[in-house]
Order: sequence, then C-alpha cells, then structure tokens
Amino acid sequence: MTLGSTDFLLKCSTNSNLTITDFYESNGILFEDRYSVEKLTKETIAQILNESTGYSVVLGEICNVLLAGDYLALRTESCERYWEEKKSIGNIRRSRREQINADIEKRESKRLKSKNVFPNEQDTILAGFEKSVASMIKYHAHQTHMNKKYSELDNYAKNSVSNGFNSILDLTENNVHPLNQKAIFTDEQWKQLNHAWNKRINWNPIKGKVNKLNLVDNGLYVATKLGSLRLPTSGIELRKARTLIERLFTLKRDAKYLANCHTMLSNETAAALKSMDRKQNNSRSPYDEEQDKEKKIDHYCNWVRGSWFPPSQKKDKPYYGQYPTSLFQ
Repeated sequence: MTLGSTDFLLKCSTNSNLTITDFYESNGILFEDRYSVEKLTKETIAQILNESTGYSVVLGEICNVLLAGDYLALRTESCERYWEEKKSIGNIRRSRREQINADIEKRESKRLKSKNVFPNEQDTILAGFEKSVASMIKYHAHQTHMNKKYSELDNYAKNSVSNGFNSILDLTENNVHPLNQKAIFTDEQWKQLNHAWNKRINWNPIKGKVNKLNLVDNGLYVATKLGSLRLPTSGIELRKARTLIERLFTLKRDAKYLANCHTMLSNETAAALKSMDRKQNNSRSPYDEEQDKEKKIDHYCNWVRGSWFPPSQKKDKPYYGQYPTSLFQ
C-alpha cells in the first residue's frame, strides 16, 4: 500500500490544522483506537526514511515531529532545506537523463549520417553500368560493415568487406551468398566483368608432373598429374594458409623443444652414470669378511670415510692402551 508520504509532508508544511488522522481518513483508512494510529505512523516514518536514502539531510527531526504531532515544526529551516535539496537532486537527475538521451541520439544520427555517405572512386564507368565498379564494391562493403558488427560477420562477408574497402574485385567469388561481391552485379554484368578482365591476362598453363600413364586406345593416353603448387587468391584461402603456416611453425618449435629436452636428459643420465657418488660404499665396511672378531665388531666405528677407498692399516689399528680418567668425565 502506498501512503504518499511526500505529499503528506507538503500538505503539513502549508496547513497547520491538518492531522495525520485526517490524512489517513482522506485515503479511506479508519481507526478505532490510538494504537492503530501510532503503528501506521511509524510505518509511514520508516517509508519516508527508505525513500530518502540518497540525500545528505538527516530526517531525524521530521520523524520526531511526526511522532510528537507538532506539524507546525515542519516549517523549520532544516525541513525547508530538505525539500530544496530533494528538488535540486531531482533536477540534476532529470538533466543527466536528458543529456544521456541527447548523446544517444547524437551517436545514432552520426552513424546514420556516415551510413548514408556514398564513397565514390575515380575509375571508368563501363558500358551497362550506372556507377564505376570500384564505387559499387566499396559502397557494398560500407553498407555491410555499418549494418552489422564486423565480428558478427561470417567469412564470406568479411572477405567482401576487406576487398571492397581496398577496391579489390574478386572474380573467383562464385558462391551463392547475399553478401558476396557477385551479389552486387547481375549475371550479365558479372559475365561482362569476367570477359573484360580475363582477356587481358595471359594465363600460363599449370605445370604438372606426370605420375602415371595408361594406354587406353591407339593414340589415346590418360595422364594423372601428381599436383602443382598454386598460391591462394581469395581472403578465405589466405586465412587458411596463414593458419596452416602458424601451425607448422608451432610444430617446429615443439619438435625443437622436445629435442633439447631429450639432449638434456641424455647428458644428465650419462653424467649420473659416470658420477663418483654411485661408486661410494657408505653402508658396507671393507672388513665385513674379516675373520678377526675385533675388526668385525668395530668396523662401524673405524669405517667413517665416505668413499669406496678403504682406510689405511696404519690409521685403522685400534688403541689398546689405557685412556685418561678425565677424558670420559
């Protein structure tokens, strides 16, 4: 239920005889006791606070006035400042919305203006054409680019846009596509363009290597060529060739990396096999097979060197004398 708390405060500031009970009765709300009036008054105050969360003026005074029933105090300076600030904030928000709408309209009009621009080229207009071929393909690329984002176009449309902006006519586009350059011209114009430019080119025959010969009849041979190298012409084939070349370079780098890793592992393995650490015998004494029990018992005390070379007999002789009494105290 919306109680219209803002309108209620405005009426209270201009009419000193208006009570909150009269306001509720004007909205069709009747009360039987004072408790209901106080309860709905607190709900109204909470609604006022929720509506005014974006303002800097604290509404504590207004809420206290409503609870006390002194509506003449609503004409104080703090209340007037609250309404002025609320009105100014509303005007600022309204002006911001108007500015945003104006910017949107300006951008749209700028895009429409640039869309209606017709790019012209200075090439010769052929017979049967109203405009030059370069102007037609550039205008087609311009319209395709302005009607849709370039990232949302398919490969055929991107090829047409890139060729059109560079004034390149691709006569190899024979696919049925609404955004191809072939769709700009009629069938007669397309044949005329192919005839006009193809007769100026001296085509060299593709050199192929004969791989197999089959004798079919007297004087009739069927040759199967192994293949020939032809550079890509259209934009789609160029993109495919670029992707293949990038993958080949990636494979080359990966192969070199694996070869280096193999070389490093081989060197480390060979170095580990030749290391002196593998020939050390720290866990076994050379006196394990001695028949002398004294040497066999004391071999862990005597055998302290960390190498496979046995200790000399001079240094390995046990001490049979008497130790000083102060040595072990």
